[in-house]
Formats: sequence, C-alpha cells, structure tokens
Amino acid sequence: MSTLKLKGSSSGEVGVTVPATVANQTITLPAAAPSAGQFLKATDTSGTTTWDTPGGTTINNNADNRVITGSGSADTLEGESNLTFDGSNLTCNSTVTTKTLNLDGTVESSASAGDIWYNDGTFYFGSNIASAWSSGGSLNLGRYVHGVTGIQTAGLMSGGWWGGATPSGGKALQTEEYNGSAWSVVNQLNTYCTTSDTMCGTQTAALYSTQNTNSAVNNSEYDGTTWTVGTDSATSHFYGSCFGLQNAAVLCGGSPGGTKTNATEEWNGSAWSSGGNMNNSKQQHGTCGTITVGLTAGGNDGAAEDDTEEYDGTSWSTGNDMNQTYQTHGMSGTQSDAFAVGGTVDQDGTSLYDGTTWTAAANTSGTHPNTAAGGVTSAGYVVGGSGTQTQVEEYNYSTTVNTSGVGGLS
Repeated sequence: MSTLKLKGSSSGEVGVTVPATVANQTITLPAAAPSAGQFLKATDTSGTTTWDTPGGTTINNNADNRVITGSGSADTLEGESNLTFDGSNLTCNSTVTTKTLNLDGTVESSASAGDIWYNDGTFYFGSNIASAWSSGGSLNLGRYVHGVTGIQTAGLMSGGWWGGATPSGGKALQTEEYNGSAWSVVNQLNTYCTTSDTMCGTQTAALYSTQNTNSAVNNSEYDGTTWTVGTDSATSHFYGSCFGLQNAAVLCGGSPGGTKTNATEEWNGSAWSSGGNMNNSKQQHGTCGTITVGLTAGGNDGAAEDDTEEYDGTSWSTGNDMNQTYQTHGMSGTQSDAFAVGGTVDQDGTSLYDGTTWTAAANTSGTHPNTAAGGVTSAGYVVGGSGTQTQVEEYNYSTTVNTSGVGGLS
C-alpha cells in the first residue's frame, strides 16, 4: 500500500492510503469549495466528484404526539391529527369515519355478524342472536307427514294426513299457500299421500313426491295455480326425502319394502337418472339445498341418528355429526346455512348448521313431531305435526351489536 501525506503548515498531517493493487484511475475534485454541511459525491464512474447537500424527510402536519404515517410520496410523511400517542394512551379522535374491520381483513361501511369494528373510543363485535320462535298464521287444515317448501313470506304446504275418516281414510289433498301472515286454500293435490311425503321448489314451481311402499314414487308438479301429474321415479323412496327445484331435484334414501336404502335419483325436469349413493342407508331424514349443493342430516338407520352428508351433484361426503339425533323432522336452508327442527326425538328442538358445525338454537314453543319446515335460518318456519296440528311457528335471527365487556381506547 502507498500513502500520500499532506503536512499542515505548522503541525500534523493528513494521509490518503490506496490499496497495494488498484486499477489506474483519477479522482477529480470540484473546482469550488463546499458549503457548510455538504459532502463529496461521485457523479460518474470516471472519478468526477461534486459537493452535495444531504437530503431530508418532510413531515407534513407534524405536532407533538401525533402518530406518523406514510404519504405515498418519496421522503414525505404525515402527522395524523386524529391519532396520537403520549407514551401511555393511544387516542383516536371521534371525528374519524366509522369503519368495519371484518375478520377476513376486508373493510365495509356497516357492521354485520362476525365483524369487529371501532367507533368513538369503543370496540364492537357483531354477533347473530337468535330470537325465540314466534307464532305464525295457523293452517286451515291441521296435518302431519306433509310436504312444505318455499320461503317464510311465500310458503307452500300440501298433502299429509289430517286424521279424519274421509276422504281416503284421513289422507289430505288440500294445498295451502302462506304469505307470511296467513294461509289460503288453493287447488288440491292430484294424488293422495301414502304415510310420508316430501316436497321441494318454490311456492310457484314445486315438485311433490308421494312415496309408495314398494313401487316408484308418484310425482306431481305445481305452477302456482294447478297440480299436474309428473314422471315417476325409477325406484321407490318410501320415507325418503327430496330437495332442490322443480326442474333440478334430488330424491334420496327411504325404506322401500321395509329395507333402508342409500339410493339417490336426480330429476332434470323431464327424466329421472341415478345419482351418487349416500354413504349411509336411511329413512325419515331431513334434506335441503340444491342438486349440486345439497345436504341431508338425521334420520333413522335402525335408530334415530345424527349423521350429516353433503352432496355436490355427483357424490355424497360425510360432514360433522349433528349436536343431537333427529328423525321425521323439518329441515330447510342451504348446505352452508341450514336448520333442523322438531321430529319424534326432540319434538321442540332446533339446531343450526353453518357448513361445518351444528349448534343448538332456541326451542319451539310447541312440539312438532312428524313435521316439515321451509325458509332459511334467518327467516324459517315449521308447519304442523302429529296430532294434526294447525300450529305454525316462525324463526328469525338478527345481527346485534354486542359490546358487553369490550374495552375501549381512551
């Protein structure tokens, strides 16, 4: 290594040392003297230099205790007047616009169930609080083992048993429509029920299956005014259940001839074809959903059961068990948001399904064995039951703000 030393006029020296091996190069100093605070800066790769002033960061709106945030511009920050920290307290000014921070990280302008949000010094949590069942409009003719479909404000009920001697030994043809407050009698079903019937679709486009013990199921279709005879299924589904729409439905399970089956058939509006078999053979089970996103739960495979299966339009997969056993119960909703109610095990019980887990909900005020249900979990209803009940109950839940025990920021 070589060192170039420059001696002071009176004392001392300054040395510049270069490595032992170095490429030939020349460093050219600026022509003028630097200003105070400047530093020597290379301007190219040829050794040319210049005097430069160190850059700084600007903080807009800066004041004592304000939290500093980015601005989106280089070397520029922002002092937040609405968010301060004094070393002990983090304070959010109440003039900040209320926002909802969902658990999935998205932001919305209004709170809903499952959300956590902050407003005016307090954290809030949204939760679904199920109200108790309340009385709905009574049926004109009480019955059980009947079919129900549609929503709470546009429901449909038909068939079943009403307990009288005539006509047909207590079998009912009467069809009733529900508007959310009262039932009205409309045109009759064209085929008597045979102990256990099932229905799916809507108030104006329904499919009704009358299940014979050994023979194929007799199906009828409703257009909102008139019932017409439909196409029989390929096999019997006595004590089975259907779900879906009038032109895209699934009929599954049952016990034709007293032997429980796991058979599934699909209806495309003109013909029946075989679907994927259920994992368990069963009867008296609940179903809901659509032909490609279906659900069955509970039933009887020799005893009341609690198993759950989900259908994807091709095959059934096993889900988590119900929180209790159910059979001959009402069930409605979707594959990820369903409810089960009544039946012959817990006649006033209600359970909710979120696509993963079943949980207990508010009991009905009356009992509903051998019943049927319609609607969705946020607006469901259960209709009749053994003893030829005319009782109808409605179920609703709403999102409420729960702040109990939740601390705020001061």
